[in-house]
Formats: sequence, C-alpha cells, structure tokens
Amino acid sequence: MSSWADAHSDAGEVASRVQYSRLTESVNGRYSLEHVEQDQGDAGNCFKLQVIGERVGNETCFTVYCDGREFSTREHESSLFAVVSEHVLAQRRKGQVYPIYVTDIDLSALADQQSQEHGLRTIHYLQYKKRIEYWLIRCMEKQTRSHASVWGPAAPD
Repeated sequence: MSSWADAHSDAGEVASRVQYSRLTESVNGRYSLEHVEQDQGDAGNCFKLQVIGERVGNETCFTVYCDGREFSTREHESSLFAVVSEHVLAQRRKGQVYPIYVTDIDLSALADQQSQEHGLRTIHYLQYKKRIEYWLIRCMEKQTRSHASVWGPAAPD
C-alpha cells in the first residue's frame, strides 16, 4: 500500500487520496490499527500550512499562514486553531476530516536563554508540530461533530 495514490477522473484531472493509519486502544488495553483512505480533493487544492512561534512577554504566540491567509493569536486569541481548522474544512470537499500536517514551522523566536546556549533541537520542533497538529484536528472534529478521532483516545505529549 503506498502513501499516496492518484486516480484519474473522466475529465482528465488528477484526484489525490490520502491514506493514514488510526491507532485505537480498546477497553481491555489492547491496541488495534485501522487503515483509512479518503479523497483529498484535486491535487491542485493542496496548500502549505506554515506556523511561526514567538514570545510576547511571557506568552507564546503563533502566526499561521494557510492557503495565502494569515491567522494569529493576536487576532484570534485562544480560538486560533478553531479558526484555522474552520478555514481548512471550508477548502475540503464535504468538510472531510482527516489529518492536517504542518508543512513548515519556525520556532527560532521562542528560544529562551537556556536553549540559545544549546540551540533549538529537532525534538523541540517535532513536539510543537505534534501538539499543533493535534489541536487542529481536534477542532475539526468538534466542528464536524465527528466522534471518530484520527489520533485515538489520548492526546499526544
């Protein structure tokens, strides 16, 4: 099974399908893996999701660039990820809920004195990326009232 498969329509357009796996834990503590495949829409409808983090006083603020639009915590405060996920859902056919991935992340402005001495490590970027993606998909699920989570029962660390 490949990660991406392309299907051709009668009009000669290329439509993309996204495949991912969902890990869920049952009541008895056993895990099961389900393979899911969904239409992503036309390949030309893919867009980049860039996240830039910065410190403003003692707070962490984010600016998200998505599909040529800018969203920030300064403008949307605690509803930033809900607003971004609403925008993403509006771009998808029938509001389909499947994972969204951050394609670019810049945390260099979040470095404090200690991390400046050692530099930001890859793990810092990956942890922020994982958390941001988690909150984006959770907001999508709430907006579509979907009970099936693509992340499973537990939030990522």
